[in-house]
Amino acid sequence: MGWGEANSYWLRTFDHGDSNDALESRAAVSTKVEHELQFPLSGPDDYICFTYPFKKRQETCDEEFALVFEQVKELSDKIQLAVEVPRITHRQVYRNNPPHTTPEEYYRHVVFIPILDSVISDLKSRFSRDTLNSFRLTVLLPSNIVNCTDDLQQSSVKEISSMYGQLLGLTVPSTRATLILAEVHVWRSRWLRVKREGGIFPSSVEETAKECDRHLYPYVSSLLDIFISLPVSVASAERSFSTLRKLKTWLRAQMRQTKLSGLALLNVHHDIDISIDRIRNPVSEKTNYSQHMNSKLRKHTIYPRK
Repeated sequence: MGWGEANSYWLRTFDHGDSNDALESRAAVSTKVEHELQFPLSGPDDYICFTYPFKKRQETCDEEFALVFEQVKELSDKIQLAVEVPRITHRQVYRNNPPHTTPEEYYRHVVFIPILDSVISDLKSRFSRDTLNSFRLTVLLPSNIVNCTDDLQQSSVKEISSMYGQLLGLTVPSTRATLILAEVHVWRSRWLRVKREGGIFPSSVEETAKECDRHLYPYVSSLLDIFISLPVSVASAERSFSTLRKLKTWLRAQMRQTKLSGLALLNVHHDIDISIDRIRNPVSEKTNYSQHMNSKLRKHTIYPRK
C-alpha cells in the first residue's frame, strides 16, 4: 500500500467510524421522535432538547475523539500501517489548513467536529419550533383528544390559533384562542360520547375530516383541512437518484424513458407485491391484438401484379 493509498484509507476509516458513532446516536433519537410525533406534543422544548447530547459531545470532543483514535491505532497496528496526516499544501486558496500538531488533532478537526456540526444543524432544521407547533394539530384526532388533558388541550389550541388564526378568518388575536377552544370542547364531547358507546374512531386524518360536520365545527374542519395539506417529507425522491445510478449505466445508454421509469419504480417500491399475471396478461393481449390486426391487414392488402 502506497503513501497516498494509506492516507486515503485512513480518511475513509475515520469518516466511517466517526459517522457511524455519531449517526447511531442520531438514529436512536430519530426513532424516538418519529414515535412521539404520532401523539400530542407535551411541548416543542421536549424535542429541541434532543440536540443536547450532540452538543455535549461537541463540547467534550477531545475526550470523545480520543477513544475513537485509540481504536483506530489498534487497527493500524494489526495491519502494520502508521496513522499519518495526509499531504497538504503550504498555501491554500479557498480555505486555511486545519490547525494541527498531531494526526489525532488533524482528524478531529477535519472529520469528527464537522460530523457533529452537521447532525446538530440537521436536527435543528428538521425539528424547528414552527414544525413542532404544526404537529399540535394531532390533538384534533379523536383517538388523541379523548385522552388529552385540559392543560395540554388549552396550550395546543393556543399555539394553533396563533399559527392558523388568520387562515380561519379570525382577525382579532385576543379572541382566536377562545373561539377555537370553545369549538374544540364540543368536538371532544362528541368523541367522548362515542367512546362511552363503544364506537369506532377514524383511523386517519382524511377519515376524521369526513366525519367532521363543516356547519357544526367550522374551525375544526378547516384545521383538519390544513393538517391534510401539510407537506410530508419522504426519501423517495432521494432514492430515485441512487436507483438511476444503478439502472442507467453506460451499457444501457439507449434505454427509453418509459422502461427507465418502470424499472426505477420497481426498484424504489420493492416492498410492494406485484402479481406476474397482472403484468403478463395485458402484454400478451396487446401482442395478440397486434398480430390479429397485422394478419387482417395482410389479407386486405392488394399487391400489384408483376
